[in-house]
Amino acid sequence: MVVVGAGLGGLAVALRLQQAGCEVTVVERLDRPGGRAGIARRGDYRWDTGPTLVTMPELIRETLVAGGIDPDALGMRPVDPLYTIEWEDGSRLVFPRGRDRLLAEIERGWPHEVAGAERLLDRLEPLYRLLLEVADRPFERLGDQLALLPRLLRLGGALPLWSLVKQHVGDRQLREAFAFHPLFIGGDPFRVPAVYGGLVPLQLESGGWYPDGGVWGLVGTLAAPLEIEFGARCARIVRGSSGAVRAVELDGGGRIACDAVVWNGDPFAVDRTLGRRERRLCRRSLARPSMSCVLFYFGFARRLPRLFHHHLWVGGPMRPFVRWATVGTGGRRAGPAEGAAAVSRPPISMYVHAPARSDPSVAPPGGDAVTVLVPVPNLDRAAGVQGAAAGLREEVLHALERITGLADLREWLEVEELFTPLDFRDRYEAFAGNAFAIEPTIFGSGWFRRHNRERRVPGLYHVGAGAHPGAGIPGVLLGARLTARLLLDDLERSGLLRAQGAQAIRARGAAR
Repeated sequence: MVVVGAGLGGLAVALRLQQAGCEVTVVERLDRPGGRAGIARRGDYRWDTGPTLVTMPELIRETLVAGGIDPDALGMRPVDPLYTIEWEDGSRLVFPRGRDRLLAEIERGWPHEVAGAERLLDRLEPLYRLLLEVADRPFERLGDQLALLPRLLRLGGALPLWSLVKQHVGDRQLREAFAFHPLFIGGDPFRVPAVYGGLVPLQLESGGWYPDGGVWGLVGTLAAPLEIEFGARCARIVRGSSGAVRAVELDGGGRIACDAVVWNGDPFAVDRTLGRRERRLCRRSLARPSMSCVLFYFGFARRLPRLFHHHLWVGGPMRPFVRWATVGTGGRRAGPAEGAAAVSRPPISMYVHAPARSDPSVAPPGGDAVTVLVPVPNLDRAAGVQGAAAGLREEVLHALERITGLADLREWLEVEELFTPLDFRDRYEAFAGNAFAIEPTIFGSGWFRRHNRERRVPGLYHVGAGAHPGAGIPGVLLGARLTARLLLDDLERSGLLRAQGAQAIRARGAAR
């Protein structure tokens, strides 16, 4: 087996296959594992460069056990509250673990909304259960999606999420607090189906967690038992006369014979390796690349006050900003003196990761390593967005001053790094510089995403943020479990894997 890409999905599926008795080689074009879940260092400062919000720790433990790794090899500590949301007027909502605790927080700030929030949580709970069920089923035929539609309609899961939230909550800020969660996986809360509102009860039930060493610690734990060839870019997937996968050719002429390939690269790039013209799925089909983002990595010489481990800032009404970030419109068109491509952005919303509250080792003693993520349009939506980074930096620092109350915040800033949509495109070969693979709309979910098993190319499988069930650490790990199961079933039927080996690995999984 060859796994193309050592992201979290590729590592997780490789471990499961290796433990089942397969010979697995992982090829990775970068010089380290993790894919987008990487690490940046500058002096004594350290930042996770990819996903940082960790939920469902039991899924991480299951992945370790399925890969033959001691589940206690990676320590994880709770992060409570999971995050805090702050608005431009100074209002805050602390989002703790547990439904009753959340309702108590709502009662403190929005007492007239408690009954509506309870009704909304009652509506979201079955959608959460449906999400988990869907994540464990392959959607290889359109009929699989259509069969789910009556249930989805009955639960209200096909409505736009914002519309479902509006039915129960009247306050604009509280609506935003219940609807913003799809932004963590690249979705527009005003357009994604309400089934993604199931992320709210998921987080209430699971809580937040911080692995030892951050997400980079998880990457290292998953990568340790695997054979990974770094600096190895997949140039072509070789197929035999029957159309089935036979080998992987690498840049520079290397060739690895194999019975199957698991693709963990950008979902829009696989066609290049198959000798097809790269499909611009955003135009030729209903699935589109997600928004991008600009990431600021700041190192401060002092600990910033009033900042939580996960902190969200909403600088104005969220809707126009999200429209700008996902569609590339929504702001005022600038005048001739400002440049034809310039757009006056609505006030930004941003996510702040400040892990020194859980792990002081990410910064020098007394310091702070802070990541700020600002959603922006991908390069296909707004080619001129690259030049907006300087203006974004000023807004970000001003927002941090508002959050922390530090008028002299900039004087404490020692180091900084910047990551933009062009970096997503060039470093990760992400189509249009997307940050989250495929946008999770109705037409970017289930059957419309990359299938875990490619029916048109025997021996080709998909895993990662662009494959079913989707982005985020739980989605990617659930997808790895599903892809491994399908691949092992195929190998067992073809006689390439001893039946008892496949049965043993499944038995261990069932016992857990």
